[in-house]
Formats: sequence, structure tokens, C-alpha cells
Amino acid sequence: MVIPEISPEYVTGKIIDFIEKEVKKSGCTGVVIGLSGGLDSTVVAYLCSRLDDLDVLGISLPVISSNIDAKKIARDIDIRFKEIVLHEILDSISSSIPKDVWRQDKLAKGNLVARTRMSLLYYHSNINNMLVMGTGNKSEWYIGYFTKYGDGAADIRPIGDLYKTQVRQLARYLEVPENIIKKEPTAGLWSGQTDKNEIGMDYNTLDKIIYGVEEGRSINDIAISSDINVDLVKKVLKMHKNTVHKRNMPPICRL
Repeated sequence: MVIPEISPEYVTGKIIDFIEKEVKKSGCTGVVIGLSGGLDSTVVAYLCSRLDDLDVLGISLPVISSNIDAKKIARDIDIRFKEIVLHEILDSISSSIPKDVWRQDKLAKGNLVARTRMSLLYYHSNINNMLVMGTGNKSEWYIGYFTKYGDGAADIRPIGDLYKTQVRQLARYLEVPENIIKKEPTAGLWSGQTDKNEIGMDYNTLDKIIYGVEEGRSINDIAISSDINVDLVKKVLKMHKNTVHKRNMPPICRL
């Protein structure tokens, strides 16, 4: 099974037009991007750098040390840049949490990092009259691989209908540096964290499974046609089912 290739020129034009219309409709004057130095946020930044008459602000939010890649990206595409190192903010929050809990619960701490980042992005969007750009792709959205109200929060999601493999294709068309394209994907929530380890498979495998599901193929057909272990197919379907709440608005008790 092969993921369909996109027409990069068409997709670029479509996304830029989409962003410009949404910003104009909102009455804002620009966009703010959480610039991690990873593939997805870099592609969104490259696209936003092509916007006409709109202010673009890239904000790097590393936990401990400065993000060299994010700085270089902002400089290369000539957008405004700001960096906020989070360790002092996180230290302040952690002082109200029992130390043994703070040290042991890696997932909760990682989610706190993601939500702190988004709080700061929305603060800067408020004071600059900007929209917050989502940088998540279709692959991550399908399996719920994002933090609810963290990196999953945004005003618009420009690349939300592109598989990760298609984002890479678009990146090459936009002339994103090869070291960014080949960089090991990570949310940067803790030391040594990688997308592949968290998801349990690489994005090429994940994308083939999701594409097969969207084509209406059976579990066995997806596994056989893509030479993928059937257990991985079942795992992706389970992740999708278990994360429905992340993709939907909170339910309301109707009276």
C-alpha cells in the first residue's frame, strides 16, 4: 500500500489561501507559531512566511537549553522570533507538587509542559492580535498523539489533513533544510522522548494503516497488503477509539 503523493504546489497555495482567509475573518493581524525545530512546525513556519501583509511570530519554548534549530529557521525565513526557556516556570509550578509525584509521573509532567507552552502561545497571540497556528498532522490527530489543551489546542490547523509522510514531501518542495526533514521526531516533553517509541511504530507504518482504514479495508487486508503485523493495525484502531475525547468538544449535560 502506498500513501498518495500530494501536489506540493497546489497544497502550498491552498494552505496559504486558507490561513489568509481565516486570519482576515478573525480580524487578527498575524499568526504565532510554536517553533520547535521539528518538521511539522518548520513546515507551518515556512508556509506562514509566504503570507501577504501578515505578521508572523515564531516562539521557541524549550524546557532547559536554547533551541538552535528554531533560531536558525526563523532567521532563514525572516520571521520575528522569541525564545522562552521554561525551566523557571516549571520549577515554580513543581514547588506546589510533592517531589516524589513530580519525579515519577513522566506523562503528567510532559502534559504540563505541553499545556504551559500553549498558554504562552495564547498569551502572545492575545497581546499581538494573532491566531495560534496548530502544527499537528493528520497521522497524530487520528491516534490522539497530542496533549489535550496542549499542542492539540490551536485556532487553525493548516497541515491537519496531511499525513506525516506527506508533510515530509511538502517540506522538500518548500526547501526545508534536510537536517530538519531527517531529524528524529519528538515532542520534546522529556529527555530521550521520541514519537516512534511513544507510538510504537514509525510514521511510514502508521500512515499506511490509517490510509488503509480510510479506504475501508479490513484489518487483515491492511496487514497483508502493507506487510505489517496485524497486531499493529489493531493497536492503531484501539488508539483511535481510546482518544475520541481528544478530538471532540467536551460533552454538555443538556437540560
